[in-house]
Amino acid sequence: MEYSLHLAILATLGVAVAAFMRLSRRVRERALSRGKGLLLYLGVTLSPAFLLIAFGLLMVGIEEWSGVLLVPELFARGFLLASALCLIIAVLAFISFAVCMALMKVPAAPSMKEERRK
Repeated sequence: MEYSLHLAILATLGVAVAAFMRLSRRVRERALSRGKGLLLYLGVTLSPAFLLIAFGLLMVGIEEWSGVLLVPELFARGFLLASALCLIIAVLAFISFAVCMALMKVPAAPSMKEERRK
């Protein structure tokens, strides 16, 4: 159970890197607009942090309701720190993606006259 916090942090990093590569390529290929890419990236990078928070709160709620010890002491101590770290990683990754999208040179869409000639 104590390794689940480490896995959540690694998942946040992995998802952020994979989404950065995939969405920046889709924006560069004009398959996705910059605004939609930013919103999609924000949702994808925040999902591991929100899943960790939901899992932790669910475990604590079940423990309080049933009276059975489900949450080990190490998990309880590191839960807030790991949740905050996942959120910080996601926000910093989103800021870096937004800066890259602002600086990215996207080729212009073909004009209507060029499409009619073909």
